[in-house]
Amino acid sequence: MLAYNQESQTKALMVFFGKQPGVMLSIAYLLLTLSGIFYSSIFYSKFDIPILKLADISDLLIAGISDPTAILMFCGGIVVAIISDWFYGFSYSRYHKWKLKPKSIKRRLMMMVFYTPKSQLGAILGILLFFVVYSFIFVGLFAEWRSDQIKSNKGDLVYLKVEKSKPTDRAVFLLGSTTNFVITYDGQSKQAILTPIENIQQIIPVLTESKKNEKKLIKPSAPGKPVQP
Repeated sequence: MLAYNQESQTKALMVFFGKQPGVMLSIAYLLLTLSGIFYSSIFYSKFDIPILKLADISDLLIAGISDPTAILMFCGGIVVAIISDWFYGFSYSRYHKWKLKPKSIKRRLMMMVFYTPKSQLGAILGILLFFVVYSFIFVGLFAEWRSDQIKSNKGDLVYLKVEKSKPTDRAVFLLGSTTNFVITYDGQSKQAILTPIENIQQIIPVLTESKKNEKKLIKPSAPGKPVQP
């Protein structure tokens, strides 16, 4: 097992991936997909929707690509990995500096603070741990914030025109969709609704004013009629 040194582990990985671009793309796609699944699972759980039981394999395979949030989280995770790698390198030099000093309580405390893994594998696992912890915190906080926004009547409003019926009498918030369902949230009944996609004839978006007016919703007329300014 290779001993850890002060060299950048992320730089070494980039050099390796530069020689093996296929491996890099496969790993990046896998991590991005897992990020998307992780985010979707937590977000929909806020509305009591077991999305993993409702989604098809194809939905899960594009979860990371279809949601910009997952891409943002993944890019942020790379930044966290680079920072943690730099911290290990900084700690390595400080640790060995304090190791050469006479034994004392302060020396022991500082060596604990600047502890670094003894092996290269340990450093890589530590960086991966930082990435996972960051992802969990980011996803948890963002999913909770986004669900709170929707429950506070802030989100994308639509009318659904379902087969053999008139359009819904009131707008609902569009949460997302799978291969088989369109998932919405009724702000009045405070309930999530799953509508089979084959029953939907139209999805009619509710128009909004410009950002200058703080995105206040224009009160829409009946679906199919022009919206009055």
